[in-house]
Amino acid sequence: MPYIKVNCTSCGGDIQLDDERESGVCLYCGSKVIFKDAIQRNDLSVSHKHENFMKIATNAYKVKNYPEAEEYFRKVLELDADNWEAMLYKEFSRCWTEPVSKHPLLKAMENSKIVLSIAINKQNNNDEINTIKDKIYFELCYLVAGTIKADDLSKISYFNDMETYVIALNNFLNCSAVYEYCAYLIIDNPKFKPDLIRLYEWIIWLNTEAAEFKKLSNSQNVGADRQSRRIIVERFDAYVFKLKALVPDTNIKKYKIEKKYVENY
Repeated sequence: MPYIKVNCTSCGGDIQLDDERESGVCLYCGSKVIFKDAIQRNDLSVSHKHENFMKIATNAYKVKNYPEAEEYFRKVLELDADNWEAMLYKEFSRCWTEPVSKHPLLKAMENSKIVLSIAINKQNNNDEINTIKDKIYFELCYLVAGTIKADDLSKISYFNDMETYVIALNNFLNCSAVYEYCAYLIIDNPKFKPDLIRLYEWIIWLNTEAAEFKKLSNSQNVGADRQSRRIIVERFDAYVFKLKALVPDTNIKKYKIEKKYVENY
């Protein structure tokens, strides 16, 4: 004799009804509760909560109140575990509040891949999948831009100590990896060609910076290890080639890594 948790249609109290009977009695107010009416009201209540939580979460995210956004996206997922938008933005909300030393960019990218994979496996229509790709693309690009701005990566040439250099180097490489994934998301969409060109240029710049030797405050030169530089230069060459294929009149000479940055390569 299974029991179902519902709310009384008269007083709203939490009660349990036998799903094999048409009705029951509320233990709080004594009213007769029709099973079908209680179930319908319960379903509407869940739907209303879902809608309200999603609205609160979305508004919080828009005004950059990321802790509140994360909390309410989580509440949405408690009611609807397959809600891809809540899955996506809960992780983005968390990543905006994490220090760069915890690699939030990579976490956001991996979560985005999972969300997209779930959408594809559920065989959603192409329009919905493209909508998900677009949202992932814009949010990841915004997150990378925020990382570059926050750490002022475009201006850094020397560091106080080795630890801060390693964090910056990882940021260059992480930003490049995320931009590469962003390029994958839009490569088949002609309307994004200007964006694709800019992404390739950013990837090239990020890998140039990662390959260069930097200075610590004590004037010591520091740089990536030989194996890492090999990978960086290969990535650099690959994206210079991609850019040239996309824009044939590109001035390749302005994209180069000085020999001193790839010594022993």
